[in-house]
Amino acid sequence: MLGKAVIRDRLNSAINKTQALVSQLTSTDDIRTNSTSLSEKLQTTLDITSLLSIYSHAVLERMPVKAMQFVSDDQVINLCGQYDESNFEYAVMLYADDQYLGQMLYQFKQPASYAVKLRLEQMHKQLTFPLRNSMAYSKVRQAAVKDHLTGVGNRSLLDETLAHITAKLKRDPQKDVSIVLIDMDNFKQVNDNFGHQQGDEVLQQFAQLIKHQLRDTDRVFRYGGDEFVLVLEDTPKSQVSEIIERIKKAISRDSKLMSLNVAFSSGAIQMESFHSADDVLDEVDKRLYEAKSLRSRVN
Repeated sequence: MLGKAVIRDRLNSAINKTQALVSQLTSTDDIRTNSTSLSEKLQTTLDITSLLSIYSHAVLERMPVKAMQFVSDDQVINLCGQYDESNFEYAVMLYADDQYLGQMLYQFKQPASYAVKLRLEQMHKQLTFPLRNSMAYSKVRQAAVKDHLTGVGNRSLLDETLAHITAKLKRDPQKDVSIVLIDMDNFKQVNDNFGHQQGDEVLQQFAQLIKHQLRDTDRVFRYGGDEFVLVLEDTPKSQVSEIIERIKKAISRDSKLMSLNVAFSSGAIQMESFHSADDVLDEVDKRLYEAKSLRSRVN
């Protein structure tokens, strides 16, 4: 039997342990013994954004979290706050039985206490199986919401995304979300002079070029034809010009796009809580038309 002094030393060591990557394994038996109102709420949706929103609100009600992200093999989802290198990070790898789901990353002003870690452990046990189901559903859905040619989001997914952002803005009107509509200026000439196969390749290359200039948390959608919509969260409209310049510079370094004289015009707005998806797209289309008119007058 361990002496009291040894037990006390081991407990103190656990409490004072530095922040490290922790693997949280959850089994089916764990879920059966940890059914709470949070578990019930998490099982009301298969949409991963809604699910993680429910979870993040529950965490914020219980703990002084400054920022939170979920990171899987193919996506990064910001749940709350802005990451700051001066904060203390606590990372937990989530599993459902033996299936790896991703990491939940937390930031605190102070190192996470032993009590906080224990509380998060219990919350992770409630999250993992709903999260696994949500991720499986999401994979099935992706085939239906991606543009078959370019691989970026399609119009249906764009409408859903804008609806989700509208709901978020109603909860937090101070969030900065910019919407950008990009239209390729010379695409018809590419099709006419080089054929539709070359045109398809240009669209694919242009879409991937845009994606590579954006953050993981930004999204790009094919709006139709040679038009693309960018959804830039945590980005005020004043910063959009920097992103547009990055895309233009990337085009100038792409020998194929430059050889075909590919260029684009853009329009941007900052999304507000009162905007519907149609309002946003109508307004940003007007800004694009103004930009194209100005460009034609200059040329």
